[in-house]
Amino acid sequence: MKKIIILIAVFIVLLSLSFCSKVFADQCSPTEDWGEQVGTYSPDWGRTVMYEYNDSEYNLYVSPQARFRFTQDAIDTIKNYYWWHFPPLYYTFDISTFPYNTTVSALNTTMYYSTLPSPHFDRDDDPEESGGNGYYDETEVTCLSPLSMLANTDYRFDSRFRVYFKSPKTTFTFNSQMSSWAGSEYDT
Repeated sequence: MKKIIILIAVFIVLLSLSFCSKVFADQCSPTEDWGEQVGTYSPDWGRTVMYEYNDSEYNLYVSPQARFRFTQDAIDTIKNYYWWHFPPLYYTFDISTFPYNTTVSALNTTMYYSTLPSPHFDRDDDPEESGGNGYYDETEVTCLSPLSMLANTDYRFDSRFRVYFKSPKTTFTFNSQMSSWAGSEYDT
């Protein structure tokens, strides 16, 4: 009985180490902090980081992640855009590739995460007016409950992109905007 327990314990340790080795193999960029932004509804502080990882078939992925918070004035502005604008405007945070003609594509929106109240996720193949290039180069989260947003609260948005080719070089941008709803889209 003692030998079986020891064998099970060794098996569990080895199994957990195999999962840990994958985690340690991932890479992340240095964090980048940023301060108050241009729009009156924009976060007053934020931090971005990029995680890079490979799947079991060695496909390369990048996960841009953002943390941000708002002053009370910005929250009041967001709520006013929702209450007093027709149609109502919703706060949206997006992560986009630049230039649009990259060969990096956002994964399905079920792979995204946000702590914004009632998050609605979307991805776009930009520029939409020309029909795009077949790669989803923009991910978005829209807060569908802007009246629940709070000042000095740590909000997050994480999305995931697959890297098909490392060239040309891709830059990621992080943007705030107020968006109106049209059909199934909030980023209009």
